[in-house]
Amino acid sequence: LGVDSSLLLERAMKESEKYLNVKRNFSERIRAKEQEKINYQKNFDEVTKDFERKAQASREIINSVSDQINQTTVKIEANYLKKKLNEEQARYQQYEKDYDLASSRFQKEQQDIQYEIDKFNDEIKRRKEQATENMLAEGKTYVNKIYGQVTETVLKQNQPIIDETQAKIDDLNEQINKLNATIQEKDNVIAEKE
Repeated sequence: LGVDSSLLLERAMKESEKYLNVKRNFSERIRAKEQEKINYQKNFDEVTKDFERKAQASREIINSVSDQINQTTVKIEANYLKKKLNEEQARYQQYEKDYDLASSRFQKEQQDIQYEIDKFNDEIKRRKEQATENMLAEGKTYVNKIYGQVTETVLKQNQPIIDETQAKIDDLNEQINKLNATIQEKDNVIAEKE
């Protein structure tokens, strides 16, 4: 038919290669972001352990100082212990504030990283749809071209048969017209005799 299907194959290979390169690039970015998430998680785990350790130590100091306050009878020592208790309670509250701040920062970082990962995945999906659409359009163009050439070839091959059949139809129509004319003449002759 004279249609080179290797052009379609070449185009398919180019589109596929282009898509795979984009996918590889975004997949590498996604892996890097996932590793970043893991690193943030490890760091946050360390922050959590540190907070728990400090908070436990602070609670133990608060309990110990509270017990000492309850057991002392000397007013000066009781005031010193109350001051120490207040300082330790303030330190404990600061630990909680610091941990809450670290926790909210961690959550925001995780959300930001996940947003970027989702964005990369959406871009991969969009590029795949675009490559598929391009290939479907290319295939449709190729099929239409082949269909047009096949139709043209079939018409050329069958044209003598079509011409012969049309000639026979024309000849039969002419014979029908002659017979109709003869019948009409005979009807006229019979009508004149009556």
